[in-house]
Amino acid sequence: MQMFLRAVTALSAVVTAACAVIVAVVVVSGNATVQVDNLRTFDRMELSSEVFDLGRARHPGWRVSGWSGGPDNAPCPGYVAIREGTTFTCTFEDEGKKWTVRGHVKDSYGGELEVDEPQLVTS
Repeated sequence: MQMFLRAVTALSAVVTAACAVIVAVVVVSGNATVQVDNLRTFDRMELSSEVFDLGRARHPGWRVSGWSGGPDNAPCPGYVAIREGTTFTCTFEDEGKKWTVRGHVKDSYGGELEVDEPQLVTS
């Protein structure tokens, strides 16, 4: 029995050493990639407010007086990624009319936004 335990222990040591060598070769050769992607998202209420303000500032002909809503029904979607190239659409309602505003994330680091001209929903 003692001989069996020694053999198992030796085999275990050999397997562990072989795994360590394989891991070391992969890391040294540069084939190991570790990617940690901390996905940040906009707060739905803040995003709605920012898109509304940008829309009014950049498109003065947009005659929407304001917006209302809460965390569950704000005009802009929730969990929009703060990643350059992300596009989203917000829907604002005012005096029985619906307007869509398409937004674009321009900067992954600071979350800078750009908005298209608001479009009246006709159907």
